[in-house]
Amino acid sequence: MEALQARIESFAKAKRVKNPAKPSSTITLKWPHPAHFTATSESLAEAGFYFNPSLEDRDNVTCYMCDKQLSDWEAQDDPFDIHWEKRGVKCCWAAVRCGLRGDMDRHGAFIFPDKSRLPSSKAMERARLETFSAGDGWMHDQDANHGANSRKMAHAGFVYTPQHAGDDLATCLYSKPASRQSRAASTSKQQHKELSVPTKTHDGSGEDESDAAPPSRRSRAASSSAKGRKLARSQSRTELGDVAEGADEDDAGEAEEEVV
Repeated sequence: MEALQARIESFAKAKRVKNPAKPSSTITLKWPHPAHFTATSESLAEAGFYFNPSLEDRDNVTCYMCDKQLSDWEAQDDPFDIHWEKRGVKCCWAAVRCGLRGDMDRHGAFIFPDKSRLPSSKAMERARLETFSAGDGWMHDQDANHGANSRKMAHAGFVYTPQHAGDDLATCLYSKPASRQSRAASTSKQQHKELSVPTKTHDGSGEDESDAAPPSRRSRAASSSAKGRKLARSQSRTELGDVAEGADEDDAGEAEEEVV
C-alpha cells in the first residue's frame, strides 16, 4: 500500500470480512461516509491510510508505514492532523507529510517554529530515509553503482512517494509544486542541489525574493522595441528640424532678393 493510487482505490472496493455469527459466511463492507466529510478517500490516502474495515470498526483505516489503525471518523476529523497528533514521533510518514502544516504560517510559507523539524535536521533526514523502506524498498538500492540511492535521496531532501506499483517517484515536500517531483536519475545531487524552502518575506507574501522570475524574453524584446521606437522618433524629429531649418533659410533668401 505504499503507492498512493492503491490506497485511494482501497476505499472504492468493497471488503469482505468474516461473519462471527456464521463463520462460513462473510459480510461485505464499503466505506460508509459521504463525500462532504473531511476524511475522503483522497485525503486519507495522502495522509498515508488505506481502507481496512472490520465488523466492529466499519470505517477503520490503517497507515501503510506504521500500521496505526483509526476508526469512528466524524465529519470534521482531519486525517493529517490526527495522524500527526497520534503518531508524529513514531511514524515517518506522519512526520514528513502530516506535520507540514505546523511548519508553515497562515500564508503557507515555511517558518519552522519547531527547529527540530528543519529539513536539514538529522531527525527529519532519518524520517525521509525511512519512507524509502516502504513495500519492497527503494529499487535503486539494489544497484550498488546507482547514484541516487536512498541515503543520498533522503539527504538531498526527497521522500519516496510512488503513485503506482513499481514507480520510483520521489518528492521534495518543501519545494514549490512545479519543481518538487523527480524520478531517480544518475545522481540525486544533480536533481536537487539544495532544499528549496520558500520563506516569508518582509511583506508577508510567502514568496522568497530569490524566487523572483527574471524578465521574460517577451519583456526584454518589448523593451528593446520601445527603445527602437524612441530612437526612430528622435531621428525623425531631427530630420524634420533640419528640413524646417532649410526651409527657413530659403524663405530668408527669397525675402532678401525681393528687397534688393
